[in-house]
Amino acid sequence: MDYKTERGKLNFPDFSELQKAIETLDNAFVEMVASLSDEDLSRTVTFTTTRGTAEYALCIFIMQYANHGTHHRGQISQILDEMGVENNFSGIAPKYD
Repeated sequence: MDYKTERGKLNFPDFSELQKAIETLDNAFVEMVASLSDEDLSRTVTFTTTRGTAEYALCIFIMQYANHGTHHRGQISQILDEMGVENNFSGIAPKYD
């Protein structure tokens, strides 16, 4: 499935399709990180924003990516909880029979 979408348009016909997309992205991230060496992780990455240029080790970017995703999953989970929709956006809740 092509996960690109135009701004403001939904690309997932239902919740299960969204779950599949998240799982695909999570797996790709885990595979990418697992493929990196210690040398890769310590490599300096330079980037420019509207506030200037900065440098960080690649491992810091990876950690921020994971933390930021956790933040947004928490937001989604809270909204679903308020709507009464059972969910496991953290990915760590046990599955009960």
